[in-house]
Amino acid sequence: MIDDLNDQAKLSAPMLRSTFVPQYLTVSDRKFKDMLLNVVPDGHKIYERLDSAEKLKSTRQLAHTFNMMYYFKLQQELWKDYFDLSVTAGIWAPRVLKSEAKQHYTCVSYGRSEKLVEQRQKTIQHQMNRTNHELQQQLIYLPEWTENVQPFIDSKFLSSAVEAMVKHGQYRLNMEFKHKRAMLK
Repeated sequence: MIDDLNDQAKLSAPMLRSTFVPQYLTVSDRKFKDMLLNVVPDGHKIYERLDSAEKLKSTRQLAHTFNMMYYFKLQQELWKDYFDLSVTAGIWAPRVLKSEAKQHYTCVSYGRSEKLVEQRQKTIQHQMNRTNHELQQQLIYLPEWTENVQPFIDSKFLSSAVEAMVKHGQYRLNMEFKHKRAMLK
């Protein structure tokens, strides 16, 4: 299962180039633990118990998967708004002849075509389904993992803390997406 998570991390890392998307897999151990510590009351309990590389790696993977899930939800909302606006306003990208585009130093199309928007929505839905499946697998595995480590970590508390950390970490990203959605309208 960890190998599958590593593969997902490799695939998703290049697409998260935005400065607003938290990078839970690459921050230092101390910074990661500090983020967890500061986001929930009793965060010190988690801080003290994440005392091995394996515990940190599994917790980082969980944070990364939560992060991706929320990121895809934001993308889905933005593209849905774009699609809805384009349908109601009828502003799909017009096609221009290549010769005219070259003559006027423009692209072959302006804006986004209906087909492109639909493809993007399907891609995001596929990514959400895959990420949701991975998240469910991690949440199933989490109680087993936390019960077998010493010192014991409460799996519900850990998953709640990680989710809260991710939501807190995506505040600026959320604001960026809200701004983009407002610009569409």
